Amino acid sequence: MVKKPNILVVDDDESNIFLVRRILNRLDVNIIFANSGKVALEKIKDTDVALALLDIMMPEMDGIELAKRIQHDKSRALIPIIFITALEKDEAELQECYDAGAVDFILKPIIKSILLSKVNVFLELYRQKQQIIAQKAEIENKANELEAINASLKYRLSYESMLSKISGMAVLVDELDDFLGASVTLLGESNNVSRTYIFRYNHESETIDNTHEWCNKGITPQKENLQAVPGNHIPYWTESLKSGKILNFSDIEAIPDEGVKEILRSQNILSILAVPMFIEASYYGFIGFDDCLFHKEWLSEDVTFLVAITRIVASVIARKQSENAIMRKVTKLKQAEKTLRMSEQKYRTMINALPDGIFLISLKGIITEVSEIGLELLEMNNQSELIGNHFFRLIPPDEKPIVKNMIYRTLEEGLIQNVEIRIRNTYQKVFMCESSLSLIQNDDGEPLSFLVTIRDISQRKKLEQMQIHASRMASLGEMATGIAHEINQPLNIISIALDNLVLEADTSHSVNKQYLLKKTDRIFENIDRMKNIIDHVRSFSRNQDDYILTGFSVNDSINNALSMISEQLKHSGISLEISLLEGLPQIIGNTFKLEQVILNLISNAKDTLLEKNNSVQHDFEMSIQISSYRENGNLVIEVTDNGMGISNHDADMVMMPFYSTKDAGKGTGLGLSISYQIVKEMNGTIELESRINEGTTFRIVLNVITKKHEHE
Repeated sequence: MVKKPNILVVDDDESNIFLVRRILNRLDVNIIFANSGKVALEKIKDTDVALALLDIMMPEMDGIELAKRIQHDKSRALIPIIFITALEKDEAELQECYDAGAVDFILKPIIKSILLSKVNVFLELYRQKQQIIAQKAEIENKANELEAINASLKYRLSYESMLSKISGMAVLVDELDDFLGASVTLLGESNNVSRTYIFRYNHESETIDNTHEWCNKGITPQKENLQAVPGNHIPYWTESLKSGKILNFSDIEAIPDEGVKEILRSQNILSILAVPMFIEASYYGFIGFDDCLFHKEWLSEDVTFLVAITRIVASVIARKQSENAIMRKVTKLKQAEKTLRMSEQKYRTMINALPDGIFLISLKGIITEVSEIGLELLEMNNQSELIGNHFFRLIPPDEKPIVKNMIYRTLEEGLIQNVEIRIRNTYQKVFMCESSLSLIQNDDGEPLSFLVTIRDISQRKKLEQMQIHASRMASLGEMATGIAHEINQPLNIISIALDNLVLEADTSHSVNKQYLLKKTDRIFENIDRMKNIIDHVRSFSRNQDDYILTGFSVNDSINNALSMISEQLKHSGISLEISLLEGLPQIIGNTFKLEQVILNLISNAKDTLLEKNNSVQHDFEMSIQISSYRENGNLVIEVTDNGMGISNHDADMVMMPFYSTKDAGKGTGLGLSISYQIVKEMNGTIELESRINEGTTFRIVLNVITKKHEHE
């Protein structure tokens, strides 16, 4: 953007300044007004002025004196000055004004047309002067550019000749050391430098070695002194080059690493340029040259061509390394083939020795390999009965969504383990197995096939059901007293009601019908209560193998469990705090198994509370809190006690079978492991939080979505 010309107007009469402002405002200029010479000098300090309009008669400093001071300022170009005066001057006065720098006069009163005409003339002269200055600067810049282009072309021709020679040598390289030595020599002879060299970085020892060096006449070689230089002694140098940074210093004293400067000073180096070299993205070392005579400013051409040469050298090194690697591979090929055959035989032996069935299936689900154990599990005689068939041939229809889900997850995660599914053998007999699926990939991560392992867990599932049933019966045995109390209470009510009827009959020799109906209703009500308790205990204790999964309320399960143990808690002095959220959705599963889990958690809470009560020196309020609520679309049941708590070590182990924190003889160590298994079967999780001597919270999280829906 072109700056507006500045016009200085100085007059001690404000009316004159006002008049000049009105006349000159139409011009595209910047007007600097001042009412005295002192103010004017201050305002134009360090400012370019195109024209000055000065009143001659002013107090303190008149216009002539001001003009002299302006023109004597050597920091600025001469300024055209027009004096404004009310009186005509004689020849001597005119000469004094011209000597002070005047170029013209304007008489007062000021005539607008005359003022504008004269100002426009000098403004045009100023603009032409600025154009001439700009053209001169442009010509000088172009001349400098041309000179730089000529110098650059000279450098380029020299470098391109050197680059062509090194490229020619790189086409056919017999010995790598000969090529590197010749390249360093050619690089040095083609440049006015003191030394050129190649350094190699040893990643194991983290040191650098000067492998090749060329020195100009009169320059002392340093190769023998620069072997096994520790990289950690020159961290700036090492890390900069490893990160790909080009090190360009016309003065080594600007290097921000005293260790580097010390090494360079010992070689009398004043300037240095080093370009990092990478082989297949791995830092190899660097190529560089230095100057020991002058502080040399390395040009962009120096950097560009050294980078190009470094890339050529790196490509040759990479090619020779590849050639050597290929030769080594060819030499070892026969041994590798022999090893491969042995490995395949060993692989087959190991696969067949595993206790699990192993299946190799293609991405389309076709079975391509099967182990001997796999054939046994499916009751087949040879692989030809299975290979070439689709894996889903072994999967019952209702299990196929589960297997499909396993395949999708394996493609995303690479490995899915220990998923329970049912498999169908050659006689259409279905058995329960535990299956794992892993993805086989090539070196680029592309999927090739699936490896499926199958373990028959039919017997284990039977044992687990027996354990669950045994645990349930053990729980009933522990709760026998509470259940008896639950039954005794309605029996006592029935007994009292009958005694009242007999007494009424003895006293009145007859019983009022309303009274009789009232008492018999009470009797039948408690009979129903006993019947419900006995029916629930019978259902709870029954083996649940043939139980059909149905929808049920977790709150009902909690209340049913409490009905069998609440009296024990009451007699033990343990308070119950129940907070069950109404309106929770039903879940699909076995309500009796969930009751078993809740009974186990409450029973464990009771034991730890009694243990703490016996160990503390003072009584404390034993409490168990049971709550149910909804969180993130799941149903949550919490059982919290203020008992002994569980250590971090025990917390990691309590879900394992036969692990117990109770004293010997006071627990089987199966309760929590069975509870964990039951919750897992219900597609849920069980978690615990505990602090020593503060208490424990067990948290059961159940997914509202049923298993059936989950796999669809």
